[in-house]
Amino acid sequence: MDIINSEIFLQRGTTGNLNIEIEMDELGTLYERTEGDGLIFEIKKRPDPDIEAIISIEVSGLYLIIRPEDTIDLPSGDYFYEIKLTTNNGDVYKSHFMPFHLTNTVTR
Repeated sequence: MDIINSEIFLQRGTTGNLNIEIEMDELGTLYERTEGDGLIFEIKKRPDPDIEAIISIEVSGLYLIIRPEDTIDLPSGDYFYEIKLTTNNGDVYKSHFMPFHLTNTVTR
């Protein structure tokens, strides 16, 4: 897996590990996750909040792990991902949609 300017490149059917850090302001202050927070990584065909995700992974711990079985049956191509944080007090924050490229060959 490669990440270039928040774009993710992953070879289909391989494992991807990603440390997710959430900046809470323009100064780059990092959010410190607490017990009861929920973090979801979703991949969609289009950058549309109203369509269903084709992959949805709950992130436990500090790292997102995309497993081979998550992508092996998907066609290679261009998708979009977003990350959703639900804090333990119920506040919900979503990232902007960012490009996710699923390749059949070794990534860049």
